[in-house]
Amino acid sequence: MGITNSSQSTDVKKLLTLLSDFKSVFFVTLSNSGQLGMRPMTVIEFQDAPYIWFVTDRSSQKIQDSIDSNSVYITAQSGSEIFVTAHGVPKVFEDEQTKDRLWSEPLRVWFPKGKEDPELCFVRVELTKGEYWDSSGLQKLYYFTEAIKSYVTGKTPEINKDQHAEVQIS
Repeated sequence: MGITNSSQSTDVKKLLTLLSDFKSVFFVTLSNSGQLGMRPMTVIEFQDAPYIWFVTDRSSQKIQDSIDSNSVYITAQSGSEIFVTAHGVPKVFEDEQTKDRLWSEPLRVWFPKGKEDPELCFVRVELTKGEYWDSSGLQKLYYFTEAIKSYVTGKTPEINKDQHAEVQIS
């Protein structure tokens, strides 16, 4: 299965496509004490949308926060043109089948004992909703035109659905 399928709305497809271009994102959690934790993480796999996979240390605070709140946010930015944020439900995997499927040798830098490292776990986030802002390509020209009109007329610029949308994924 690819990033999108034909039954998804255009907005959902666009959100998932934009998100799939990122190799690293910020993984945001909320602790029981109300503290936000935001850390950059490498995307291990994002082929079966709406699932996005990460690898981490099972004793890490982000795992505890994820389990406690059953909620994470993913956010990413590309220059000043593309911004994506998504909410999802995390699930931790420590089984051999998942380790065999997702393990790659570069992960040994963080897990020196390889797939057998007792701290190794994978986190699958099922994305449930998201939002994007895209001013790349033709959207940049559209935005520039609207910004000029706004400046001249004193009215807020029109933003179209190709530039910004809030979407429900699942």
